[in-house]
Amino acid sequence: VLEEPARPPRRTDFALQHTTSSGGTAEHRFVNKLAFEFSPVGVRRMFGKEYEPRIEGGIFYDSQSTDSHVGPLSATATAPFYISNEFSAGPLFQFNMKSLDAGSDSNSRDRDVYSIGLATDWQLADSYTTVKTTYTLPSSFTPQKPDGVHQEQKIPPIWSVWVHEGLKFGRFMLGGIAELHHTEGLYENAVTTIVRTGPEVKWSNSRTSFNLAMVFLVNRRGFSLDALGD
Repeated sequence: VLEEPARPPRRTDFALQHTTSSGGTAEHRFVNKLAFEFSPVGVRRMFGKEYEPRIEGGIFYDSQSTDSHVGPLSATATAPFYISNEFSAGPLFQFNMKSLDAGSDSNSRDRDVYSIGLATDWQLADSYTTVKTTYTLPSSFTPQKPDGVHQEQKIPPIWSVWVHEGLKFGRFMLGGIAELHHTEGLYENAVTTIVRTGPEVKWSNSRTSFNLAMVFLVNRRGFSLDALGD
């Protein structure tokens, strides 16, 4: 049952994000993301609840101490239902295309990544909380070794949780990030769990935002998200 919505659709948003991370196999990693998000069909109403399908497209530039590359291209589709004026929740579908650099190391970046999940968002007058839970489908890639030996490597499913929480000061937001990534069977059936956390600062007006964040690996010093192929 579709009904006419009461709330106007959100305008197209543009975002520039810069994230610095440390720990794991790489000393430092810098990830820049340029993204835009829009409503393809506006706000709709179903069974008494308003929802607004949103699509985000983005491109990354990933730089490490030993390597840098352009990509992946990313597309995320969400359909949040407005439970109240402050809270929304809905399904999430994400696709990350493999690195755009044909000559990049030929490691776990050389695969397409598909994820499904749930996104929730609380936006109060003086605070915000965003939680995303995803399940990344299993996949595989074939490293191109200098000796010409090509052996397929499989990446098992990955469960991930992202939490962004903080306070609002006018157009500025100051908060923190917490991430958990979990998989089983990547290395000789071992359980691998990665936890990262750190601060973030965000500036936003009605349709443009800038985000600066720093995350630290707080466990498993021998692993990084590269090890999970993420």
